[in-house]
Amino acid sequence: MMQEATHCSGFLWPRGPDLYYAGDPPRLTERARIGLLHWTDILWLRRAREIGLPRRLWFADEYPPSAASRVCDRWRDMGRSRPSLLSILGRSGNGKSTAAARLVKNLHDRYGYGPSEMVFLHVPSFCRDLMNPERREAAFERAVGVRFAVCDDLGASYIKSDSFLEAMLEDLIVVRESERRPTLCIANWTARQLEDALGFRIADRLVGGLVEEIHDPSFRRQQAGRRG
Repeated sequence: MMQEATHCSGFLWPRGPDLYYAGDPPRLTERARIGLLHWTDILWLRRAREIGLPRRLWFADEYPPSAASRVCDRWRDMGRSRPSLLSILGRSGNGKSTAAARLVKNLHDRYGYGPSEMVFLHVPSFCRDLMNPERREAAFERAVGVRFAVCDDLGASYIKSDSFLEAMLEDLIVVRESERRPTLCIANWTARQLEDALGFRIADRLVGGLVEEIHDPSFRRQQAGRRG
């Protein structure tokens, strides 16, 4: 029996419950998209990998809007009054990283930003690069120099107070802020927990920008409950 087809972004894909992740509207798995990609999606897949987006967020724009994504949209549209630093805080699983990835995709589609203009940093991985003398300079120079940077999972790795890593991360934020380069930081902490998680110096820099705390429950737990 022929499957119902759904149109989106200039191509057709077969509609079937086995082809999607949970969510409304449904998101396609990598397997479902093979052979059905529009050329613009193929270009995006190549750029998404180079930007640093994790695979699960390559099509984050197909998620429904969330409180975190609305914060990102408002920040994007502030124009000249926009603070160069936005920090989105809150419990894990409530759509913060997805919102950041949606914004990355939006900047790609709207302005043509690619890997030379944007980077999506998974901070624990970025910290490992900073600790590697062979990768440190290239990793830091790219992170500090692009037009737009996302620092995702800030505070997920242990950062000792007054350590080399704390100084490097603070320097990244300071330089980007002084150059008015937009930076979005994502952390699974509350505002009260920031200093304990990140150290005084980094926490102090973050609260100097725009800070938004998301109180939505974990989407992952909600989905697991529905599946159960």
